[in-house]
Amino acid sequence: MSTFDKWWDKLVAWFEKYFKKEEEPVPPASPEPEEPPVVVEDPGTPVARDELPVLLTDVEWRGHNCSMWTLTHAMKATFGGPMDIHLEQSATRDWPTKYDVVGNCWFFIKEAGRWVAFQWDYIRPGQVDRHFPWYPPKHGESYPTVKKGQECYVMISGLCRDNRRNVQSRTACVRAQ
Repeated sequence: MSTFDKWWDKLVAWFEKYFKKEEEPVPPASPEPEEPPVVVEDPGTPVARDELPVLLTDVEWRGHNCSMWTLTHAMKATFGGPMDIHLEQSATRDWPTKYDVVGNCWFFIKEAGRWVAFQWDYIRPGQVDRHFPWYPPKHGESYPTVKKGQECYVMISGLCRDNRRNVQSRTACVRAQ
């Protein structure tokens, strides 16, 4: 063995001694993860469930499709109160504020036999009462006027009207009573 080979072997041994990475144990293979549940517990409120008679993925979205966003909050929607609709939920208190708002309000109605989702307004932190679109839209918004007595469901999502986001979460989609 040449002098160079001896020197090379010592150098390699030295590098292995001081720079050799410990091999991390490979964790055992686990089974495929299950799909996340559609039902999520919200502290202080009942279990959240979508009430819309079809899956949100089967809805035609006129706006950003939030159907796969995490369901984090239960909600109850009732017509009346100081404005047109009362949206009883805690999402507007829990979600982070961006540009003085926390989310977008949605309504779902049947058009030509198909469920369609429309954004109708922003919602502010802690806000639970909103005007409802019984009237034609303004400010360049595009949605149909909801008729009194028409079957209607509502939901609140994190911000999604444009590319600004605060959370990718939503409330349950519930029937407005």
